Amino acid sequence: MKVYLDYASTCPVDSKVLESMLPFFSELYGNSVSIHQKGKEALIEVQKARQVIAQRLGVRSHELIFSSGATESNNLALKGLAFQHWKKKGHVIVSSFEHKSVLEAARWLEKEGFSVTYLKVSKEGFVSVEDLKKAFRDDTILVSIMHGQNEIGTIQDIASFGKLCRERKILFHTDACQSFLKSKIPLEYLDLCSINAHKVYGPKGIGALYVRQGVKLNPLLHGGGHELNMRGGTLNVPAIVGFGKAVEVYKEEINATLHFLKEYFASVLKKEFPDIFITSPLNEKGLVHILHVCFENIDGNALLAYLNIKGVFASSASACTSSVQDLSHVLKAVGLKYSLAQGGIRFSLGKETTQEEIDYVIEVLKEGIEKIGKR
Repeated sequence: MKVYLDYASTCPVDSKVLESMLPFFSELYGNSVSIHQKGKEALIEVQKARQVIAQRLGVRSHELIFSSGATESNNLALKGLAFQHWKKKGHVIVSSFEHKSVLEAARWLEKEGFSVTYLKVSKEGFVSVEDLKKAFRDDTILVSIMHGQNEIGTIQDIASFGKLCRERKILFHTDACQSFLKSKIPLEYLDLCSINAHKVYGPKGIGALYVRQGVKLNPLLHGGGHELNMRGGTLNVPAIVGFGKAVEVYKEEINATLHFLKEYFASVLKKEFPDIFITSPLNEKGLVHILHVCFENIDGNALLAYLNIKGVFASSASACTSSVQDLSHVLKAVGLKYSLAQGGIRFSLGKETTQEEIDYVIEVLKEGIEKIGKR
């Protein structure tokens, strides 16, 4: 049996999505900015997709800028705003367990003269409203806190964070790639929001950044004035069409099934492995598809290798080397002790996941832990 449990990393493309994309490779192949018929055909479909995605997100279509994915969207949010403040620099706040594309962008800004505060998170994986209040400065220009954490699945209270920022006229950005379509994103207090397609059964290489009307960013890519002069370059029409179709066909009932399977998986894990540490919230404060667990005194990489041999594909939450510094920055941020963090594994579920597959994974885990042995 082959069991894919790495949907938080990427998803297979939905068959309806693939079908929608195919004509744009060989028939409707026009450049969406060309003024002839072929170009207009492509532009119409791009705008349809933009409208579908914007409607589902709850924003106006002209506030959605297409990108090559979450990494570009996150970089555009942080650096695009920073370029607006280049002479005076300023202060940026991010959480300590953001996606690397946010953390590395923040570190780059530090090298260029900006001040950055990295907010600590609780042992349960949440950013404190009080800590954010304390971090504000007179020269704070941006706060970036992820909505749904991509490794342990915690859902942050971004509505409260955004409200605090709005009161202080500070822009607020969230990376919502893991939570988009799986959890309601409170847009009323957001200024910038990153999403992508391949986490919702769309193609890789396409994402978007919501930019609230009136928010000024400098483009990272200069060119022919595409995307309201926010991103130069010919639009990836097939991928944009696929993104729109993925959003259109994603059904709410998928989330209920994922929640049921996650609870079932967690309950069986706790029964079979009494010493297991479940890092992910099992209530409404956790994403429905991510179940992060730690097996104490187990080499996580060795266990993943055994799972792989048996056809189970999951991901490691730590580097599992001899150095604490090599552990996942997320597990370090929540303060997990090394004996637990080294055995961290993220199982992420998808709409193809079945209860039978989960039962198989449990049996493989029991075999693997018995063979590997505790350290």
